[in-house]
Formats: sequence, C-alpha cells, structure tokens
Amino acid sequence: MSADRTDTPPPAEWPPDQLRKLIDSLESIRSEMAGLESVLSERGRDIHPSQLPSAANLMHYVALRRHDVRQIQEQLAILGLSSLAGRSRTSSAQSTPCSGSSTG
Repeated sequence: MSADRTDTPPPAEWPPDQLRKLIDSLESIRSEMAGLESVLSERGRDIHPSQLPSAANLMHYVALRRHDVRQIQEQLAILGLSSLAGRSRTSSAQSTPCSGSSTG
C-alpha cells in the first residue's frame, strides 16, 4: 500500500471534479486506443483477417503502456473497480473502464 493512499478520501467523499478527472483520463486512453486501431485498419492489409483481433489488441496494449497508469489504478482500486493491471495483457480495450461508453 502506498503512503499517499491513506490520504485519499473514501469514494463517497470525492469531489465531482476529481471523479471527472479520473473519467477524463480513462476516456483519453481509450480514445488513443481507438486511434491506434484506426491506423491498423489503414495499414492492416498485410494482416490475415483471422489475426486482426489480436493485432487490434496489441495496438490497444501499446496505447495503454504509453501512459503511467499507477495513479489511475490506485483510484480505481479505491472505488472498488477493476484495475488496469493484469487484465491489460488479455484485452486492453475491454479492461479499460469507460470503454465503449460515453459520459457527458
């Protein structure tokens, strides 16, 4: 457990702007995943159709790993939501909270 986690208030006491910042961070990563996947669509002519889902997942993983997600993971854990660790190796986009959803 990190030292600053004890300084983090419980989820019920989080100000709305802190939750919005977390959601925005997740949506930004998800958007980058989708952007890399679209590049794959443009350049994916050399990828066998049966391998396209794996190639897309690799692009999602690359997008996720471009970010230091430790603080996001900690906040998700405090909220009782799945962290990004571990699951990111199997399906990066699906393991990113807010994936496929829109808020606002």
